[in-house]
Amino acid sequence: MHTHQHLSALALGMLASWLLTACPADDPLGPAPGNMTGSVSSTGQWTTSTDEADESSDIGDLPSGCSPFEDPQLACGTALECDPETLTCVSAPGDVDLDEPCSEETDCVAGLACYQGTCTALCDSDLVGADPEDLGACPEGQVCALASAPLPGVCRSSCLLIDQDCDSAGFACNRVDTSEGLRAGCTPNDGFGLVGAACSIDEDCGAGRLCTAASQHTLPCDQDASACCAEVCDPLLLPCFGVEPVCYSLLIPDQPDSGFCGVE
Repeated sequence: MHTHQHLSALALGMLASWLLTACPADDPLGPAPGNMTGSVSSTGQWTTSTDEADESSDIGDLPSGCSPFEDPQLACGTALECDPETLTCVSAPGDVDLDEPCSEETDCVAGLACYQGTCTALCDSDLVGADPEDLGACPEGQVCALASAPLPGVCRSSCLLIDQDCDSAGFACNRVDTSEGLRAGCTPNDGFGLVGAACSIDEDCGAGRLCTAASQHTLPCDQDASACCAEVCDPLLLPCFGVEPVCYSLLIPDQPDSGFCGVE
């Protein structure tokens, strides 16, 4: 009797030992290998994140196909603006206002572009005969000047060459190209070139002077340059004198006789 009970106990012990070795315990619930952390969700699923993952960004959820001519608040939202090259909403952290100096795009408030060293309003240079209320048109009293890509155009205040009547400090009344032809507009002007000084653009010259071809002058340009600064003129209101008595009219609307001094 005792021998039978002893054998039964021995058999049960061997069976239990076999079960323990045949069925290893499951791995404990926890993080996967690597620099990962996680937690068990309310559904019992393991959720993980890595310390190398990029921070989430809202930019991917922003509207695409926006218009750089719309109010940036309406087109994109607070502290955002429409990139004129990609037509997507991008961050606009700047605080520099219209016609104020800037050094890079992010300096300007939303809706303005850093162009020629100042924060400038954009416009659609393809518009012809636009009403100031049209999307992409400049306000009344301004012209839409052609600009370097990817900018579609920039608004410049209209002005009179012989009056140099620009209000903003550091601006001068110069020639600007538009889709409707040559116009006069206030542009950032940090040049001080005198008559005869070598130049590449009007803004190299002092206010009231334009950059003109050497062939239109009596004397050679400084440094034998191909272009130099010349005084603005009007045959009646501001005539030319001396060795360069001819006023070359630029035929700009509202001031068709205004131009620059030279020789025939």
